[in-house]
Amino acid sequence: MKSMLTKNDTIILFTLASLSIFLSLLFVNIVPPMPVVSDSMDYNNIATSIIDQRVYPTISNELILYPPFYPIFLSIIYAITHIGFFTAIYFIQYLLVGGIAIFVFLILRKFSQVSATTATIASITTMFWPYFILYSQLISSEILYSFLLILSLFLFFNINEDSKKITVICTGIFMGLAILTRPVA
Repeated sequence: MKSMLTKNDTIILFTLASLSIFLSLLFVNIVPPMPVVSDSMDYNNIATSIIDQRVYPTISNELILYPPFYPIFLSIIYAITHIGFFTAIYFIQYLLVGGIAIFVFLILRKFSQVSATTATIASITTMFWPYFILYSQLISSEILYSFLLILSLFLFFNINEDSKKITVICTGIFMGLAILTRPVA
């Protein structure tokens, strides 16, 4: 395991972050809006209910209870912007895709023997993966879940006998949030 990143790695990370911001702005403006139906509508209704009524409702006649973290995430974005401002959600979700790509780079550089070029290609491929582009433009928990999962994985890989307790605690917290976003974790 490498302990430090090189100056070149830092430049690549800055470039990946900048590319993520640029792509977030681009995709929000060029990808046609997707319909807010099915699970997307349910997440939207839960987030709206959290803001308007301070209640986490069950959905439909079957009393389905969705995992709570994604609707809470939506309600925070709605509280900052306004309810139904989907463009803000899409923008933030694609920034999370950029975060996923950065963690892919960091994991590859710190915990494997791959070159900076290979790690960069893997990160850029992650940013342009059609699944992430599509799901960043939907009201859906996949992007937040993927981000929390890779963040917890990155923190987990950093745990060793010299680790601070905060690293171990944060690993558990982020894994717990991933589970509260999509129980498949």
